[in-house]
Amino acid sequence: ELSITEAVVSTQSTGRAVGLPTMEEKAEMVKDLPTMQEQINKATQGYQKAREIGHEMEQKRREERLREMEEMEEREKRLREMRDELRQKEEELFKHMEKLKESIEKEEDKLQSVGKK
Repeated sequence: ELSITEAVVSTQSTGRAVGLPTMEEKAEMVKDLPTMQEQINKATQGYQKAREIGHEMEQKRREERLREMEEMEEREKRLREMRDELRQKEEELFKHMEKLKESIEKEEDKLQSVGKK
């Protein structure tokens, strides 16, 4: 680093402030601007593409979760229907067993009345 005095002397002798670019350096920088702009554009496009991909992936995850929920609801619905059918068959079986029990009791009563005669 230069002291203030050295910087002033250098500025007076060279005609430019210490640390500032020369005209040639400025021309080189300007020449590099399109390349730098291309790099910025590519980086921006890459960022935008990454965001799009991220949004697509999130959308797919949402659709997958929704599909899984719909499948789960369908399975639960089928299970409820099966349970209801099973309950109905159980009730029918119970009624049938009651009729059989009554029929058996009637037959036993007939046999007992025949046996008493």
